[in-house]
Amino acid sequence: MDPSQNSPDSKYIYFVRETPGNPQAIRVRLADGKTEVVAALKGLHRVSDTAIWGGTWMGVASDGSVLLTRDTGAQEIYALNLR
Repeated sequence: MDPSQNSPDSKYIYFVRETPGNPQAIRVRLADGKTEVVAALKGLHRVSDTAIWGGTWMGVASDGSVLLTRDTGAQEIYALNLR
């Protein structure tokens, strides 16, 4: 499975650089090979996917923004209604 994604306009390829301590979402412009950091992922707890050997899923939205899966844990409460 290829963890990189094409942009909607096919001008860029996006991928996650899994540098220990400083992971980043990167895009590469196909016309000239210029790279650009689009998101710093340090501190973001992402979901590991066994289908891609423990890597993390990444996608690209129609507006070119990066989509990632975030591990929020099973013990966090986001809403609590009491009567």
